[in-house]
Amino acid sequence: MKTTIDLPETLLRRAKRKALESNTTLKALVISGLKRELHAPNATGADPIEQLKSADPSIWRGIKADPYVRRLRKGWR
Repeated sequence: MKTTIDLPETLLRRAKRKALESNTTLKALVISGLKRELHAPNATGADPIEQLKSADPSIWRGIKADPYVRRLRKGWR
C-alpha cells in the first residue's frame, strides 16, 4: 500500500544516505525501522497508562488538559 509521509528535510537526507551506505532502499529502511519500533518492548515493560498514573503531577504543570487534548485530536477521523 502506498502512503505519504512528511519528513523533515535533514532526516530524509540522513535516511537516504543510510540506505545507500547499507546497500538498501529507503523503503526497506523505513519498513525495517517501523518493524523494530513496533516490536520493541517499552523500556520498563509497564503499561503506559499505569506509568502515567504513577507519574509526578508536576509534569503537567502549565498544561491545560482541554486545549492539549484538542491539539492531539486535530486531524483524527
